[in-house]
Amino acid sequence: MTHTIAGDSGVGDHGHAGIDAFINQHICTSLCRQMQLRGPKAPAAQPVSDDDQSDAGEE
Repeated sequence: MTHTIAGDSGVGDHGHAGIDAFINQHICTSLCRQMQLRGPKAPAAQPVSDDDQSDAGEE
């Protein structure tokens, strides 16, 4: 089963409500740790903008 933001991937897709329910009910296991997943309460990584991607090594 998948839950998408748009809620349009099929019969079982409950959109934001499904995502929120999964996050609230999920208990991390050794598989989560092996995949080095961070918990839902951890701060999100900041996206890298085009401006941050300078041509490294070209001086």
